[in-house]
Amino acid sequence: MSDHITPDQLRASLDSRRPPFSHFEDEQDARLQALVVALESIGWRGGDTVDANDVAALLLPHLDACAAQHLDMAVLYRDVAEVLRGAGPMLDGGLPPVSEYLPAAEAVVRRFVTGG
Repeated sequence: MSDHITPDQLRASLDSRRPPFSHFEDEQDARLQALVVALESIGWRGGDTVDANDVAALLLPHLDACAAQHLDMAVLYRDVAEVLRGAGPMLDGGLPPVSEYLPAAEAVVRRFVTGG
């Protein structure tokens, strides 16, 4: 799989974490756990930021919306960057622009999809 993630790859990754005949909570847990792993793999650990579990819960609707509705990865990356910015630490009393979070947003989505 290349570094370029497509909406189809995202949808497949989301669907692969949907166990057959599962309860909604189990489905959410598998997706959330994969997002937590992706967040932690880029160094998101909480501390002076929002906990990775809480960030994952904020990100999941954006991934679902991209895979099922708008199919625009640039929009997804921007949405993820905005969540990361909002959940991140204040630096010198302010926050960097959303664009500064785009590489991290792309990394989280890529790691969620590829598992690596």
